[in-house]
Amino acid sequence: MAYNAAKHERVIENVMQDIKDGVFDDIKSLENRIAELVASGVNPQEIRSPLTQAFENSKAQIVDSVKPVSELAADTVAQSSLPVTIADDSASSALADQTGRTVAGTLDGGMENIMEVIVLGTAAGMAREMIVNQVRGRISGVFMESNDPLVRKTQRKLKKLVRSNKATQNEVADATRVIRDRLVGINTTASLRDLTTKSVQDTVMKFDAAFTAGRAERAGIERFEYAGGTTDKSRPFCMGLDGETMTKDEIYDLWDGSHWAGKEPGDPFVVRGGYNCMHFWVPVEED
Repeated sequence: MAYNAAKHERVIENVMQDIKDGVFDDIKSLENRIAELVASGVNPQEIRSPLTQAFENSKAQIVDSVKPVSELAADTVAQSSLPVTIADDSASSALADQTGRTVAGTLDGGMENIMEVIVLGTAAGMAREMIVNQVRGRISGVFMESNDPLVRKTQRKLKKLVRSNKATQNEVADATRVIRDRLVGINTTASLRDLTTKSVQDTVMKFDAAFTAGRAERAGIERFEYAGGTTDKSRPFCMGLDGETMTKDEIYDLWDGSHWAGKEPGDPFVVRGGYNCMHFWVPVEED
């Protein structure tokens, strides 16, 4: 059967959004739980234990939210003329588990950051409400809980823009700026939500790439097509390669002899164009 790259691209987009929605819900729950702890007036010296537990619970929830990533492997197998094997099932399971743990691991450095906000704010005599808002900003960024009607309205707009393939970078930046201008004195940059968003984007694509590459290797496939289309955000390397079919040796030679902004070290079949790349290799099973 002919591999439908456009179909697989849609599967990737749907799975990616499904996972992001689940992880964002997990992050929001973490934000609200820690805000409750701070608002209750728990002494900073006593808050570490429940804070740690809240983070561990959130990590477990994130691992669970990432499970739909296995749907990418299922689509790759379904579109293949090769029979499914035990090795395929094993690879999919191992990769899904690692992907979930990698995304959840983005929270590891966040707990001490939140703890520092609480301790420093309390020691400086900061009002409890302000500490709560600072904590919310560090966790959910510009999507933090707010009673400001304009902030809430713009957050809804920003969510739609982020999910839209037609939204421009300027539109997203303008909406983000409106929110930050209203959240005076609250740090919403490099939030846990931002970090997990980046992690989901990268690790989900690497799951797809690693599973496909492993399956092709076991089948002895030597030719691959670079698919995924291009946008105004695509790297020149990807723009020049999109739609091209090459042998494995040609791909390695091109990789070793080329340099571009954003290139990552590693296997070209896994890292592809580099950080945040949405392209994927399609094994050519038949001439």
